Amino acid sequence: MVDKVIVPDFFTTSSPPPSFSDPSGPIQIIGEKSAVEEVVGQIKTKINTLEASNYPIRGIDVGPFRVQIFTKDNNQIINEVFVETGCATIIPPDGINKVYIIGPSARIPEAMNAVSQKLEENKILTLDLCKAFANAPNGAKAHAIDVVRHARETTAVKDIEKECDVDLTYPSPEVLHSLHKSCFISIIGKSKEYVEAATKRVKEIFGGYTPNRVAHIQVEPLHFKYITGKDGKGSKKIAASTSVELLFPEDTEDDQIALIYEGQSTDATEISEALEKAKGEINELVKGQAEIVKKVLDVLQELVQIACRTAGSTLTGPREHEKIRGERGTIINALNPSSVFVQFGASKARLGRLAPEASENIENTITLRGPPSNVAATAANIKQFLIDTQGKATPDIVSEPFDYPKQFSGSLIGSKGANINKLREDLGVDIKLSEGSGEIRGVKVCIDAARRKLNTQIKELEDKAVIPIKIPQQFHSIIIGSEGSTVRRLEERYNVRINFPKAVKSDEDGPRQAPDEIIIRGSKKGAEEARQEITDLWKYEAENAHTATITVLSRSVGYMFKNASKDIKQLRDESSARISIPQEDKNADFESTVEIRIRGKKQDVVHAQMVLSRIAKNAEDTTARTINVDKKYHRSLIGPGGMLTSRHLGPENCWELLGHTLRDIVVKAGGPDDRAALARLVRFPNQGSDSNEISVQGSTAIVDKIIESIERIVAEKENQVTEVISVAPEKHRMLIGREGSIRRELEAKFTVMIDIPRQRPGQPQTSPDISITGVPTAVEEAKAHILEMIKESEGEILEIPRHLHHAIADGGFFKQLQKEFKVKVTVDHNGLPRLPKPEDPKPKAMQDLPLITDEADEEKVFWEIVENSNACEEGTYPWILRGKPEHIAMAKVEIEKAIATAEKQSYTGFLILPDPRKYRFVVGPGGSTLERIRKETGCRITVPRNQSGSGEAITLCGDKAGLEKAKYAILEVVSNGDGRGREGLSWIMPFSLRL
Repeated sequence: MVDKVIVPDFFTTSSPPPSFSDPSGPIQIIGEKSAVEEVVGQIKTKINTLEASNYPIRGIDVGPFRVQIFTKDNNQIINEVFVETGCATIIPPDGINKVYIIGPSARIPEAMNAVSQKLEENKILTLDLCKAFANAPNGAKAHAIDVVRHARETTAVKDIEKECDVDLTYPSPEVLHSLHKSCFISIIGKSKEYVEAATKRVKEIFGGYTPNRVAHIQVEPLHFKYITGKDGKGSKKIAASTSVELLFPEDTEDDQIALIYEGQSTDATEISEALEKAKGEINELVKGQAEIVKKVLDVLQELVQIACRTAGSTLTGPREHEKIRGERGTIINALNPSSVFVQFGASKARLGRLAPEASENIENTITLRGPPSNVAATAANIKQFLIDTQGKATPDIVSEPFDYPKQFSGSLIGSKGANINKLREDLGVDIKLSEGSGEIRGVKVCIDAARRKLNTQIKELEDKAVIPIKIPQQFHSIIIGSEGSTVRRLEERYNVRINFPKAVKSDEDGPRQAPDEIIIRGSKKGAEEARQEITDLWKYEAENAHTATITVLSRSVGYMFKNASKDIKQLRDESSARISIPQEDKNADFESTVEIRIRGKKQDVVHAQMVLSRIAKNAEDTTARTINVDKKYHRSLIGPGGMLTSRHLGPENCWELLGHTLRDIVVKAGGPDDRAALARLVRFPNQGSDSNEISVQGSTAIVDKIIESIERIVAEKENQVTEVISVAPEKHRMLIGREGSIRRELEAKFTVMIDIPRQRPGQPQTSPDISITGVPTAVEEAKAHILEMIKESEGEILEIPRHLHHAIADGGFFKQLQKEFKVKVTVDHNGLPRLPKPEDPKPKAMQDLPLITDEADEEKVFWEIVENSNACEEGTYPWILRGKPEHIAMAKVEIEKAIATAEKQSYTGFLILPDPRKYRFVVGPGGSTLERIRKETGCRITVPRNQSGSGEAITLCGDKAGLEKAKYAILEVVSNGDGRGREGLSWIMPFSLRL
């Protein structure tokens, strides 16, 4: 049976047709020998048939740069043409703008049409980077090489290919590194718009790498490893501190590193400083590393010296190179055990750089480069080899025995002979080993090198130790460390391998590592030192660490994380104890248990055990229940003041609903009053959900009580009724209160819902209907209470002439009635705007009014009487008097007196005193003087508030006789001070009182 047949692809040729280059490799057939031989015969027959067919070759001109379309997407077009037509498409060397098609004559035209059609489906644009960098100091092509090698690996360029659905193709390595050829980049895609958009972005990225952003530094290639560091950390550190990326040469022997600035700055000075800083960090990394020396051996000179000592020798320097090199480099490998750099003849040209100038007789030299001792040893080996093989075209092949401890046979041979095959490949020797004895055949120096390697391996095997350690399994994680950090440190420090036990299936055969066993493999010294450190580590942990376990029900784990996640997190943050809580298993049996493990210091373990035990106990007593409640009842359950907040509470798409009724239900059931805890306990579906489920999760006893309360409330709601009562619109405010406070109190008190028609500003309220919804008994109680409120508030309506309303009401008359007669007066506006206050009359001789700047004249007083307008508003204004009947009767007498007095006040007098500061004497202490004058004269008097010199008049309203009498009374008071012989009492606060 044949397992696999591998036929190498043949899409490109290094020589133009009809002389195609050889394929990249042979056809490989893998499988049983007889089956493989049969397939080989079939393949040979097929080859003979193809050769006899003499398939024609046709070239098709595709134009410059379009050849690259065939190689994109892993030669997609070539594969498609072959599948569709059975013809192969061959790509010629660079510089030939054709592709060649070979296949059956009848299908060649079809293949050519397919190629042309697929070319038309692809759009291509090219960029010449050499033109873009024509002014680069080191040459356009040299700079373009660095830019292409760096930019094509960047994320930005790869994003362009992905986002614009294009392919970027670059010059072949041969063309890219040739200083005499241009550097073209092709952008290929199906859409012209995408190709153009990608080209624009490519220009921006590649054009951004201006020559001043690129620098070079020469470093010994053997020191590159010190710059890159482990896992590239060295290069990344330089990039992080300087924004400079390092571009190492593709040729492992090239010593030039390109430095490319990738920072945001465009300032030339900052860029230069960053590049110099990167060079400094590179020099610092290689500083103090092993010294590298260069030694040039002139083989011809060495042969001359040997010839002088040996007659008849022939001087053939370059030929000796082949002898020293050996077949496949096997002899130089033996002569160079330390692997120093070896260069035969002139140095080759580095990629993208000119070859160094060759000195005289350079082809006769061998150049060695490396640490001094290694270079000296290799040079000595080469000289001795020339002496030993002097006069021989090729060294002799000899055989030597090799004895070794037979227990190491398997290790020396290696898996499937891997070890001796490696020696054969590197040194060209044939090694046969069997039960402690063997033979090595080859060139003498190669045999010696193989013997040294085998003896070194034997020494390592003899020094190899396998040490098992018995350590309780609970301490293995301590030895492994976070993400294996501790065990890796031990392995690197002592050069050992540490194996921990693995889970083994029950049906697996072979020896098993015990669960409490750790095995250390390595040198005797390293393994012993690692064993000692591991032992000390776990013993320390055993002495200073305590453990505890808590057994909980599996179903409680989920509740612990949901309801006590903050407590567990706080415990972990504040305690050094390590807490291991298993994952929730939703498929576990209802009564199955799991263990919570705690490990740490004794006091921390005790504390954690106490806290987690309490949480676990609460979790075990936790239950979750759901109840289906029609959404029309949800508002009633939430209660007055409930609100819907936008804090999402989990995958159930529930939202937090808080209200007085819900809070009362939870608190009475023994639940928390905390807002967040209440929200976790009871969850309603969100507003947009069709679900009717209310979920309750918490202590079993509390959950049962909450469910019972909800069911009781819902049952009551299902039996509730709605009754409408008629209440005068002007009395609605008595049932609403400030911002609805009275309505809410009534709803909470009687557990009902009260719907009062909304009153719109500027419009009269016409609907008297108020609806009360609840259980029948609660509705009757609420109704009776509301009617009682209205009944207690009934009063008597008194119609007041509209033109006298402000004259009587202003000045605190309502307060006077409430104080003296305990009667409350309100005005029924019936939803209409309040009456505007009539404009006060003005004195006619305004020009004669004295100014505050006039000189003070005690005798100069302004006085004028003006008749009020006769224009009166028609109609009345209803005043509502509320109180006891006897009190209302007395209040009506006082109001009628006020109306009669206001009717007589048909004139207005204006009195301005020379010194407005004395107006306060007119008011008197607590308004007593003003009240006395009002009663004596029957006039309504208004004293200006501003008494600092504004020139405002004292206004008096009444009949003419009363006005004159009031004027003389005021002048008398002012002349006598405050009426008690005291002038200028500064404690009187100025105010206006209208009577």
